[in-house]
Amino acid sequence: MQSGKAAVGSSLGTSWVERTQDGVILTPVGREVLARAKRVLLDAQAIKDYAATAKHGLAGTIRLGVKATLGPYLLPPIVTALHRKHPETKLHIREGVPSQLEEDLKAGVHDVILAQIPMHTTDLITQRLFREPILFAMSSDHPLAGKQGLSMYDPKDQPVLPFAPDYYLHDQVHALCEEFGAQVVRDYEGTNLDALRQMVSMNMGATFLPALYSQSEVSSLGDVVITPLAKRSISPSIGLVWRKGA
Repeated sequence: MQSGKAAVGSSLGTSWVERTQDGVILTPVGREVLARAKRVLLDAQAIKDYAATAKHGLAGTIRLGVKATLGPYLLPPIVTALHRKHPETKLHIREGVPSQLEEDLKAGVHDVILAQIPMHTTDLITQRLFREPILFAMSSDHPLAGKQGLSMYDPKDQPVLPFAPDYYLHDQVHALCEEFGAQVVRDYEGTNLDALRQMVSMNMGATFLPALYSQSEVSSLGDVVITPLAKRSISPSIGLVWRKGA
């Protein structure tokens, strides 16, 4: 042991933590034990939830993680229907950025998440629900706004407002801009759909917006024009994801 540190042993004959002058830190063995203990607790909770469901039907509290660009525009009618059909079920909804939802699901923060699939892991189960089209958005006074049958070549050289790296559309928008020859606005990356829409409405650039948000927040205002690109379908899959055994 290094000076100033003392190992705390366990009944298993290994050291889980080290006490230092600044506090306590986990040893490599301790980190692995903690990770396995969390998995055991999650499995135990899954057994409890399954038994309750088998006895009473859908009941208890479900912790749902959902990305902010989807939840507010999809969930309201679903929550209403769920409460009407299963009044004993409570749905605890927590929004998060897509890059964190998967990690939080694995850690037990969420029981299930609603996210873009597929997930690149074998520890989770996914069920595809639908595809959400991604649409080209521009101001009503944009040079392309009045054109009928917008093609994938029309955005060439047009400035496009991108998403922040934490959002699943970030990589897709950059790839689309490269494919179409559009110019990514480098000094701004959106973390909020409403902020992006407002900047688009002032003709500061075009962007790509998910269909559910567009139908809910854009169509009725008239300051932003939403259109698909002809001969180019952009529709990522959205699904439910949960841990094996849950």
